[in-house]
Amino acid sequence: MSEVGRQHAPKVAALRAEAAGLLSGAGRERLLRHVATCEVCAEHLRGARRFHALVSRATGQPTLDASGTVQRVMVRNRLAQRRARVQWGGLAVAAGVLLALFLGIRDNEQGANERHDASAKHQPAPKAPAAAPQVVSEVLAVAVTALRGEVHVVEPAHPERLLGIDDPVREHSVLRVAERAAVDLALGEAASVHLSGGSEVALDAVRSDHIALRLTRGVISNAVTKRAEGQSYEVLALGHRVAVRGTLFAVRAGGPFGLAVQCDEGSVEVIAPSGETTLLRAPATWNERVIAPAGAAPEPKLQVELPYARRDGSVLTLPAVEGLEGWQVGGQVYPGGDALRMRMPPGAHDLVALLGGDKRHVIKVEVDAIGAQVRPSDLSFAKAPEETAAPSPAAEPAVDVDASSVILAGRPALQRCYERSLKNESSGSHALRLSISIDPRGRVRKVEPASQKPGVALPAELAQCIRTAVQSWHFPAPGGEGITLEAPLRFQLRR
Repeated sequence: MSEVGRQHAPKVAALRAEAAGLLSGAGRERLLRHVATCEVCAEHLRGARRFHALVSRATGQPTLDASGTVQRVMVRNRLAQRRARVQWGGLAVAAGVLLALFLGIRDNEQGANERHDASAKHQPAPKAPAAAPQVVSEVLAVAVTALRGEVHVVEPAHPERLLGIDDPVREHSVLRVAERAAVDLALGEAASVHLSGGSEVALDAVRSDHIALRLTRGVISNAVTKRAEGQSYEVLALGHRVAVRGTLFAVRAGGPFGLAVQCDEGSVEVIAPSGETTLLRAPATWNERVIAPAGAAPEPKLQVELPYARRDGSVLTLPAVEGLEGWQVGGQVYPGGDALRMRMPPGAHDLVALLGGDKRHVIKVEVDAIGAQVRPSDLSFAKAPEETAAPSPAAEPAVDVDASSVILAGRPALQRCYERSLKNESSGSHALRLSISIDPRGRVRKVEPASQKPGVALPAELAQCIRTAVQSWHFPAPGGEGITLEAPLRFQLRR
């Protein structure tokens, strides 16, 4: 019996179940805490995961089904061995006859064999076949590249703690993101991921040859570099495997809508527990719930959030500012309601504070080797001036704080609409206004985008793309007969 079998027999079944993706909850956390302190069990778990991944790819079935296939093959082999033993008695008699014949002719062949051996001494020995290259499995360094709000991390044999931007994130850790928070991670040079608010993700395997992230709830966006032969990347969620070789995609799990996958670049394989595989080629969307129950709310469209991928540099800290719509940093937009920390290269940078509508304010920040911090006293411009005239009673409602967060979360999709519709342009900006009619339950009834310039019509492709994107938004329920919001936005080409 192997070392694992002698000293760790009670853990073997649990380790195999974890490798097959069958463990969850407190039992799984206890096992992972043991694995973190036991190198023998950790090595056994890594080997079991590699075995399941190889068998699954070879059979085209999920890990559990693939293991069953291997087991059936082993049973058939044992039956064949038993039949061979039954037939051995008759074969033994025939073997005796053949042995006698062999002894009779051996002397006649001995001289020829000696001559053949003498000739063979002068022949070069055949070269041994080259050994097959082995895939090296190394643990990847996981770095926090951007952090907004509170994110908790649970590591085996360690208490739950708040995650800091300089903290290492280890294999087998579990990340729990608060509702209004978000975190971006770099998995070595292999991939970058963005975890949206309310998400929980376990880093089952973060290695050079195999990356497996288990999504319990929420949304994870992935930007994966091209993987080499023998390397794999997959997201495990609700019994499914979402496997890729190199792409930009997002997975949403939990809630009333089940599992959803959005592929913006490359291709993705969605492998169901039954073994059925669905191939998605960008742009494509897949939903587990094909037909919604009668009276159910429409499923919000899943959007891929491009992860912040800078792995090095100093830390820039931005404070939480009440009423600030967001920050535009390095071509990406981040909500401004919570403190934001992100890595930036040393040097001078322009931070754009989004004050709502067309109002913007640029702050010059010098980031040195230690980092930089913007203080609340530097942001007095963010306070709304008291002399601003109140809207007349006939005016339609302005965008409140809750609605603003929904619009801000959906802004990247509108930016992509804008860039696709003006793909032949090299620069430019456009100010438009969205008129969004919302029913009492918070669903979008109607949306009308229009240019803020009198007499200027939006391109038809842009208007239709914006309508499709906004129709998937879900606002806080206003009650009554619903409301209509007016949301001014400005877009700029990023080439």
